[in-house]
Amino acid sequence: MTGISPAGLQNTRPHSYLLRPVSSASLDFFRIIFGSMTAFALIRFWWNGWIEEQFTLPSFHFHYYGFEWINYPGKSAIYGLFLCSAISAILVACGLFYRLSIIVFTSTFIYLELIDKANYLNHYYLISLIGIMMIFLPMTGYYALDVKWKISRPISSIPYWMVFALIIQVGMVYFFGGIGKIKSDWLLHAQPLGLWLEAKSDIFPVGQIFKYSQIAYIASWASMLFDISIAFLLFYKNTRWVAFGVALIFHLLTAFLFNIGMFPLFMSGFILIFFSSEFHQRILSKFLGERTESGGERISYMYYPTRCLIGLLILIQLILPFRYLLYPRNVLWHEQGYRFGWNIMLMEKVGSVEFKIKDKINGHTWVELPAKYLTAFQLRQMNTQPDMILELAHHIGDVLERKMHHPIEVKAEAYASLNGGVHKLLIDSSVNLMDIKDGIRNQVYITHE
Repeated sequence: MTGISPAGLQNTRPHSYLLRPVSSASLDFFRIIFGSMTAFALIRFWWNGWIEEQFTLPSFHFHYYGFEWINYPGKSAIYGLFLCSAISAILVACGLFYRLSIIVFTSTFIYLELIDKANYLNHYYLISLIGIMMIFLPMTGYYALDVKWKISRPISSIPYWMVFALIIQVGMVYFFGGIGKIKSDWLLHAQPLGLWLEAKSDIFPVGQIFKYSQIAYIASWASMLFDISIAFLLFYKNTRWVAFGVALIFHLLTAFLFNIGMFPLFMSGFILIFFSSEFHQRILSKFLGERTESGGERISYMYYPTRCLIGLLILIQLILPFRYLLYPRNVLWHEQGYRFGWNIMLMEKVGSVEFKIKDKINGHTWVELPAKYLTAFQLRQMNTQPDMILELAHHIGDVLERKMHHPIEVKAEAYASLNGGVHKLLIDSSVNLMDIKDGIRNQVYITHE
């Protein structure tokens, strides 16, 4: 059985290279890693009380544009969704009722992700994308309970493009993360890394070196080069093991120095898909036993609609990170086109917001503080993100208009500091935000940096 190593690629046409048969062990291996890690993440989220903090405590939830119809379903339903998502993730890892389990997991996880924009994290987005892809891929080879209990037939081999699709999806996180770092703040001013490392100067025994500005510059350039190159180095057999070692060190350091949740752990697990199917087979055989080759189905093609759907998903991911170019000025300031673009650790942004309210009938004015409507977690997110400021302004205006039965004017006094810079006006304080609608067009209510 041929592995996923690109050896001999020079003498192989691209289409035949992607269609060559490889062991289904690669998809089995990835399914187990994906299901186990996502189940652990969901259980950890519940255990730490974050369901309460991020879902049940807020009286108001921020919506994604186009998904305003997705609302908080209530406390019991939220816990039910988390339980359903965690159980289905475990079933995915076990390969039990796989197709139903991955559909349930992906749909519940995406629903939970869409409830509140304040909860957005890059690895949540990545999990959602991989989950969608896995719905259409045959992820149950010989190492699945569906096969062991004869619920479905084992799959012995698959065309390599199915593995390659997952490689592309994981690799894009690094590559576009590196492209995003090609900015003056990151490369010429070593920000925000300089701020973060200086704050870690008391860490024993390495903290003292973070006081030197040169370290921040070296780390900024090194991380940019790492992100841009690591997927390519992992792909080629001759550099794969060295690249994997470097990636593990990189993720261990970021996990140790920065509070970025499970992102380093997820990426350390997901990059194993770059290894050959022989490697995956050896690992599975060592821990789960040798497989029996009898009765295996060889998939040499995939239905055309499925190939188109996965191809379209990848194409969208190749285009989406560049949509910020449609907007003028600094994306780190206005954040239009920032989400869903693999912008990872690019900025340190702090801000403060208060809303100036005016009753249009009697002219009475007063100040509304966001803390009255948001939790502390939501407030930290909203203070620097213009679209969230706009949405809260509309919410406050709607609440007051229902209460007072008068038309209300809402203006924002919002200031922000980007990467250690001076605090500047983020929102045009002369604009009545009740007259502004959210959308994909350039928003003129956001000031120039």
